[in-house]
Order: sequence, then structure tokens, then C-alpha cells
Amino acid sequence: MHVVRLFRSMLVQSCLAFGCADKLKILSSHYDSAIKHIRSGIKIMSEVYCDPRSGTFCHPFLRSSTVTALEMDSLRKMLVRLQDQAMTLTREEVDMQLSQSVPISEIDIGIPEVFRSIGEARDIFEFYRCKAGRQFRALDTADPDNFTDLIHHYSRLIEKLAVSLNNFERTRGPLLTARDKTGLTVIRIYQKMQYIILEYGKLGVSDQRSWDNYNSIFEEIVMLAASVVDSAQGIDCLSLSPSQLAELSQNGRLKPSFSLDMGVIAPVYNVATLCRDPVIRRKALTVLRSMSRQEGVFNSHACALVAEQAIAIEERMAAGMALNYQDERSLLKLLPGTRPSWQSETAEITHSDEVPDSARLTYIHPTLKIADKNVCLTIGQPGKHMDIPVPALTAMLDLVTL
Repeated sequence: MHVVRLFRSMLVQSCLAFGCADKLKILSSHYDSAIKHIRSGIKIMSEVYCDPRSGTFCHPFLRSSTVTALEMDSLRKMLVRLQDQAMTLTREEVDMQLSQSVPISEIDIGIPEVFRSIGEARDIFEFYRCKAGRQFRALDTADPDNFTDLIHHYSRLIEKLAVSLNNFERTRGPLLTARDKTGLTVIRIYQKMQYIILEYGKLGVSDQRSWDNYNSIFEEIVMLAASVVDSAQGIDCLSLSPSQLAELSQNGRLKPSFSLDMGVIAPVYNVATLCRDPVIRRKALTVLRSMSRQEGVFNSHACALVAEQAIAIEERMAAGMALNYQDERSLLKLLPGTRPSWQSETAEITHSDEVPDSARLTYIHPTLKIADKNVCLTIGQPGKHMDIPVPALTAMLDLVTL
């Protein structure tokens, strides 16, 4: 079933981005080594078991560990998160298989009427997000009934999580620290994005125009993300022009940050590439350019660069420029330059309705070619697929560091 296949792909690709990761390579830009370390960590974790007699964690070839179950669970969650991110970056079958190798509970954990802390809310939300991703990826595309059942199951869970989060904010809001408020905002962002994806799945369609139904929620996500960035950077990012943001970045005034936890890059990137409203997606691009963030394998600079390509390709096709998947040069004509004046180049697009389905990309993401140590821009529409070298992305392979 095409809709199931598309939606399953959408869940895998909903956080498409590019960056560097893993504890050993965080600051070094050795992306190929980072991916290998993540794979090795997941493989080791999948082979670890607990000896109930001694209370230690054992491995067939490594020394036993005396870490607590809580510490082991935290390590498992971190590795699973990084491996899922690595999978969106490489698209390789080995990562698809590894994503299923570390077991997670098959029993749904309870959702309280009100969360006790931001940490509890984040952990429960992450649990269901991870579990949903695995279940949708494992779906048989010829079984639409299971697809529909899963959609409704997770829609109910999202509603229940929202109620618990609202109760938490109502009862604990005045007592929250600035850090907790930021954490609450990030969870709200993911809650809204998951709602959009599930509602899109309920439609049972494969056209890209249906994303226009959620433009108002896309804008809410951008505004929430902007508040997170403004709080961290001490700026009003949406009031700044691209040249002002570039100057802040060049002068080192955008504070760099790194996190292995939930962040705002992926959902903002989703808005920039799924929302075709020219104003909203440019706000999302501005938010990405206002960051200097590394969130796991997701890098804000690279995401901004790819989002810029998406905007240029789709809006230039909507304006009448042709894309020939058999001719690499036709795509190069659609890509913006190194420093494009994309605002003036695509001013004729004023509303998402003006971008026809034929001009919309089903997916766009950077693909890391580990063996060749370069990066391609991977784009596709139904029945069409192309990898195109983008020198600016390949250069970022060596230049992006924190």
C-alpha cells in the first residue's frame, strides 16, 4: 500500500538532518568514525544482559559492569536516540537493522494524569516516539488495517500526553525554573509535530498538498522554537534579516551549544521542508540560521543549508522551471548559490496554494557517502529519485565543529 509506505518513510525521515555525533567524536567532525562508533555501541548494547545472581551487566566478550540499572537505561536511551539519528543520515540497511536490535519494552508505560517533572514527561514522550517509529517501520505495507490501528492508537496516546502536560503546566507552571520552561516548550514542539504527522497519516493520502492543512500549527512550532532560541541567544531572531544573522554568526555572537537530548533543530527543519507557505517556511529558516547548535547528529547550520535548497527547488519549479531527474544539470539550475538572495528570487510565490503537488518534493535530505567522504543532496518524488553532489555540504563535513 503506497500510503503506508510513504507514511512509514515519513516517520523515518521526519528528523532528516546532518551533523556529527558520539561521545568520542563530538568535537572533531569525523563523521564516518562517529557513525561507526554509534553502530559499535548499539551492537554491544544489544549483546548485554543482566545477571540476576550478581546484579551485574554482562557481555560475552567484555568485562562485567557494576553500573546501576538506571545508569544502563540512560546509556541505552542515549545510544538508541543516536542510532535513530544516524539512520536518518546514512539510510543504510545496516542502520535499519540495528535500530531494531536494542529491545524496548513491549508494554506501554503508564501516562499519569499529571506529570511529576519535566524529566518524566520527556522520558515518557521519548519512549512512545521511539516505539512508534519502530512499529511503523516494521509494518507490512500490504496490511492497511494494522496501519490504521497504529495511527489511532498513537493518536489517543498523543491526546493523553497532551492532557497530562496541560495539567502539569497548570499546577506547576509558576514554580518552574527557566530551564524547565525551556524543556516544557521543547516537548510542546514535538507534541505538535507528532500530532501533524499522525493526522496526515489518518487522511490516507500520498499527496504533498495535504500538509497545507496544518500551516497554522507549523507556525506555532516555529514561534515556540524561536522563543527557545531567543532565550538561549538573547536575541529576537525573527526580527533580524539574513545579513544581520550572518554578521552575528561571523562575529561569533551566536553562542554554540551541544546536546544529546531532545532539541528544536529537527522539528524546525520539518517546518521548512513540509510547510509550503513562503512566510512560515522562511521564518523556520531564520530560526535555523539563528542557532549555532549541535543536537546529537543534527547540526543547525547544515539543516539551514538543506532547507534553503528545498525552498529554492520547489518554488522555482512552481514558477515554471523544469526538473529533469535524468539530467543532473537541470537540478543544479534550481539550486541557490552559495549566498543566495532567495527572498527576491522567489517573491512571486505568496501562498502555499501556488506550489502545485508536481513541484513538491516527497523528501529532501543530505546523504553521507562514508566511503567517498562527501555529501549528496538526496531528493525525490513518487517514482523519481536523485542524488546530487553539493560542495557546500561536503565542505561542512570538515568545517562544522563546536
